[in-house]
Amino acid sequence: MPLLVEQQIRMKVPQFLDEHFPQHGGRKGLSFGWLSALWLSYILSESNHRLSHARSWAESCLHSLKVCSGQEVRPEDFTDDRLGDILYYLSNDDNWLAFEQSLNGNTIRTYKLESAPIRLDSTSANGHWEVFEKGLFQFGYSKDHRPDLPQIKVKMSTLDPLGMPLVTTVLPGQRADDPEYIPAIEKVRQNFEQRGLLFVGDSKMDSLKTRAFIQKGKDYYLTPLSKKQLSHELLEDYTAPALEGTQKLETIYRTKADGKTEEIALAYEISEKLELESPKKPMVWRERRIVVQSLGFQKQGEKTLKERLRKATAEFNELNQRGKGRKRYPSKEELSQAVDKIAKKHRVQGLFEFNYKKKKHQRKVREYGGKPSRIETTSDFTVLAKVDQNAVVKSIERMGWRVFATNAPKKLLSISQVVLTYRDSFMIERGFGRLKGKPLSLTPMYLQKEEHVVGLVRLLSIGLRILTLMEFVVRRRLKEKDRELVGLYAPNPKRATMRPTTEAILKAFKNISLTILKEKGSVRYHFNPLSILQQEILLLLDFPTNLYQRFVTMPP
Repeated sequence: MPLLVEQQIRMKVPQFLDEHFPQHGGRKGLSFGWLSALWLSYILSESNHRLSHARSWAESCLHSLKVCSGQEVRPEDFTDDRLGDILYYLSNDDNWLAFEQSLNGNTIRTYKLESAPIRLDSTSANGHWEVFEKGLFQFGYSKDHRPDLPQIKVKMSTLDPLGMPLVTTVLPGQRADDPEYIPAIEKVRQNFEQRGLLFVGDSKMDSLKTRAFIQKGKDYYLTPLSKKQLSHELLEDYTAPALEGTQKLETIYRTKADGKTEEIALAYEISEKLELESPKKPMVWRERRIVVQSLGFQKQGEKTLKERLRKATAEFNELNQRGKGRKRYPSKEELSQAVDKIAKKHRVQGLFEFNYKKKKHQRKVREYGGKPSRIETTSDFTVLAKVDQNAVVKSIERMGWRVFATNAPKKLLSISQVVLTYRDSFMIERGFGRLKGKPLSLTPMYLQKEEHVVGLVRLLSIGLRILTLMEFVVRRRLKEKDRELVGLYAPNPKRATMRPTTEAILKAFKNISLTILKEKGSVRYHFNPLSILQQEILLLLDFPTNLYQRFVTMPP
């Protein structure tokens, strides 16, 4: 708790919440900002956003809450109605936008964050809600694989290399992602005075309208092109020179955590002229297109192709089996249709050579119905399926190709940087994982009112900022000092790391307990001394070394 509250004080979370969400004068107890900050500390430390559980927690640690915040704290501050009010006020779009701008501006200045790629993506969160027309809770494509439940969409813009949220928007659950990129970009621009920002998104950001909007605003984009923007025929035209050996390819390397480098892709660049019609004047610009073959995707594709070939071969052979209940093919056409069906099923068309043979079969028919016994001759077709190795090699050569589009100049984004920058998309996905799982635990959601759900998502997005900033500061400081942190992982106390997670850092302080002794009208406080690891973490975070000593020196 002390770490989480101190971090929010550094970020000025309570101050900005009070400034941008003014309350009526009759409200007693903690201010809106401080109640939000302390409740957020509870959510982060307990992975529990249920309103009904917060009061009992506050009652169990009133002294700690008072010391951390420097405020007068009462259990009554944490009642359901007061916490519900927080969520209701946070759902106000105008106030929230102003708060985000202040918070982002202070964070970027305080932590000296340089201009870096801004990633845009969305996720969904479902719940057991009632669906109303034009309401927030709607059925839609579920990234949690729960199409049977209504959901909301959470659109987020994050700053590299932290994965720190800049803008968080809550949308109805049925909304498509594509039209929401331009509004998200507009909101990000309101947080930055300079232009030349680099927006990175997946293939849903690749519409010509979105790219033109970024180009017109004097910013840059990086996105892979989907089949809608890049036809199969054009992709083949792009890759043909590389496959024929007439195009020189640049090898892309990535440095792993252990310092070793690995070859991850081959790439080259072409340029295209783009034009977007406009009522006034058509917009024209040049776009760099980076044609990339991912070696990892190619290797995985080769593995799955060989498995498909194996399964298809087994099914082709089964067509030749004779026995009770097995179908026979008296004509080549019938057998060929069955072969085509199997090839299509396993997506191996054109990768086999087939040899059809007609076979005659004789069987003895016994005497019956006054007819004498006889030898009956029938015929059917069999097929011999042989893998066409040349076709397989060519198919593997065509695997793993993708085209990235960017308007950023080479001096800002080289071919290698295009590939490596997009590959860092896991950072925003990691943020979504934290938001929906531990420690923020957005899902499962127990709220029913739309305003409360919007407010909760926004409150938890502040929590995600806390997690990413603490992690970034510690990692940056360790890198500056060229040191490693030892002792974070209990199963292996000697394990050292330069990239600790905030979750591991917070866990290192869970063994601290405060003892309060009351006797004969006097109160004494005692807590176990901080370990060397805990003291080192406080120094890395640039937190006061007496952060915990205050618990035994401040009066009750």
